[in-house]
Amino acid sequence: MSDYEFLKNAIRGSESEVFLGRLAATNASRGDVKSFGQMLVDDHSKARDEARGLVQQMGMIASNGPNSEAGEEWETLKQLKGDAFDKEFVRYMIDDHKKDVAKFRREASNGRGPAQDFASRTLPTLQKHLEMAEGLASR
Repeated sequence: MSDYEFLKNAIRGSESEVFLGRLAATNASRGDVKSFGQMLVDDHSKARDEARGLVQQMGMIASNGPNSEAGEEWETLKQLKGDAFDKEFVRYMIDDHKKDVAKFRREASNGRGPAQDFASRTLPTLQKHLEMAEGLASR
């Protein structure tokens, strides 16, 4: 995968986390899930902005907005309330962050250039998010 393709996908992924994190920060019933949602907004906004800057330095443009999976999850979450919302949000975040960690780990190990550097810097945050989501699921 080219640096541009990796960064473009990272931007869409971060947009998705911000999109769903805002929903959780507002609609979750548990305080720890609300806080996790807000943390996703904060951390992924920062990562998105960094990746956008790298794409701009390449002279390229990356589209905005969440990916289609996040849009489908949004529709599911909008129908849920209380504990059902919290459980579904956390379940999705675990699955999504497992995929993200694998992609970023692969890029950090096998990539080169700005995408590899970005993946290496971002990977610890993604791993932290995964661990936190798994912890929320066990409560």
